[in-house]
Amino acid sequence: SNFATLEESTGIVTSRRADRHFEEEGPVLCAALDRMKLPSFPEYEVRVR
Repeated sequence: SNFATLEESTGIVTSRRADRHFEEEGPVLCAALDRMKLPSFPEYEVRVR
């Protein structure tokens, strides 16, 4: 799993998480991201499996 936190006001990534042991947070974050539409690319959606 590889996730990042973006500071929206600056556009800077403030933290990044890449972890093979992501059993607790991983499923929650993946569920939140699955089928997300990208405003910059409206013809696409994020798929997480």
